[in-house]
Amino acid sequence: MLADSASIAMENIRRYEVLEQKTAAAEEANEMKSQFLSTVSHELRTPLNAIIGYTDLLIDGIYGRMTEEAQMPLKGVQRNAADLLRLIDNILNLARLESGNREVQTETVDLVPLLRELITDLRPLIEQKAIFLRLNVSSALLTLESDEGKIRQIFINLLANAIKFTKNGEISVTARAVPEKGGAEISIRDTGIGISEAALRKIFEPFYQTNGSNTREFGGVGLGLTIVKQLLTLLRGSIRAESEVGKGSTLTVFLPCR
Repeated sequence: MLADSASIAMENIRRYEVLEQKTAAAEEANEMKSQFLSTVSHELRTPLNAIIGYTDLLIDGIYGRMTEEAQMPLKGVQRNAADLLRLIDNILNLARLESGNREVQTETVDLVPLLRELITDLRPLIEQKAIFLRLNVSSALLTLESDEGKIRQIFINLLANAIKFTKNGEISVTARAVPEKGGAEISIRDTGIGISEAALRKIFEPFYQTNGSNTREFGGVGLGLTIVKQLLTLLRGSIRAESEVGKGSTLTVFLPCR
């Protein structure tokens, strides 16, 4: 009986050691993957920023005045470069989060000018479609003690998503203070293609696309909402999604004051 117990104990120890080795190998592989993604993302940003910079200079007429017709292909380069830059930023953010970089830089954040700035930055994407973008802001909206860079990334992804999946109609951004919850709510509602009830349960999963045709028609790899969810978790915020196929979607973010 004692011999059997000792044998079982030794077998359990061996299994535990094997499990530890496999866990360590998996963690090392994950760390290497994150470092690789981070390095590649940084390397891609350098030439891409140069492309965006030179395109801006050409459109602004620094090297000579251009007709509106001549500017059109350059604006196409501008839009596509901005899309690629957002994708790189998402990959870089995912690599940082997976590698354990979860530091929050706390500062005073005023949501109103931040949202207006982001809408202005995304204006070139909006102008290519029959979309009206409206910002509704409560006068009682509070400033936050949070991480402005992370909040910026959250709303860049949400606004870019709304624009991407809305061919015509309206996108409205509504921000209001919620003192009873100690924070602010920001809702982004669009009149886009919408999301099915089954897909709503999976949209925050990495690389998830509602269907294969969306990837081909609208682009993207399904990282944006995953990044949003993870960043909001870091900021102790939350997000909920409501949608109806063919009628649009509403994503509502809650951010605490502190």
